[in-house]
Amino acid sequence: MKRLLVILAHPDDESFPIGGTLARYADEGVAVTLVCATKGEAGIPGHSAVGTAVQREQELAAAAQILGVSDLRFLDYRDGHVAEVAVHTAVTQLVSLLQEIRPQAVITFGPDGISGHPDHLAVHHLVTAAFDRAGIVCNLIEGGTVSIGLDGGISPCWPLMHNHTSYLHGKPHQSRRHVVGNVNERELLGIWLDEAYVTYRQKMQSFAFAPCTYCGGCELSEENEEDCFGNEFPACGNCLWAQGVIPCP
Repeated sequence: MKRLLVILAHPDDESFPIGGTLARYADEGVAVTLVCATKGEAGIPGHSAVGTAVQREQELAAAAQILGVSDLRFLDYRDGHVAEVAVHTAVTQLVSLLQEIRPQAVITFGPDGISGHPDHLAVHHLVTAAFDRAGIVCNLIEGGTVSIGLDGGISPCWPLMHNHTSYLHGKPHQSRRHVVGNVNERELLGIWLDEAYVTYRQKMQSFAFAPCTYCGGCELSEENEEDCFGNEFPACGNCLWAQGVIPCP
């Protein structure tokens, strides 16, 4: 069965801009999952947040039934404050959804958020980062390769073989060399099976790194020492090779 995943910000976002689209695909037998980031509790002036959330959740459930949505979910973010949700938390949650549902298509807000609403813009950035992240793998790690320097030093990948400067969002990014062993001192297989290096490769395969190339970068993206997800050196979220901006050899 074909699957469509729709991720929006508030109840009613599903009806005004794209209600006809959802109804059409549902009518054609596509399984439509609708994910709403908030319950729209700030949407009725003069009403309590709790009462408004209950009312708008019921309205969305009714609309979803009419449109043919087969799966309705909420992320329970605060209405008007989606941009304040921790990026790591939100992206990880959305990646899990993408991996669970495995949709053929994803619908969310464009870069302008339609109306420019801060919640719409935040959802756009989070969903875009999660979509890109869900399909990201490190080809060098996945391929079971390593990079060996002239001095015999073993690095996980070519970009970590040496200190170098790249540029992210017009700002310099300093990458420090990372060596996990040396073939002049230890057999390659022993280095490959070292517990610490095995753990590192497992982390790389899940690619739980900050999406620096999408969020615009901050002071943490200026080096590969750490990122906003709490990853320590070498942090690969700000690596142009790992993010697919520059193809790995």
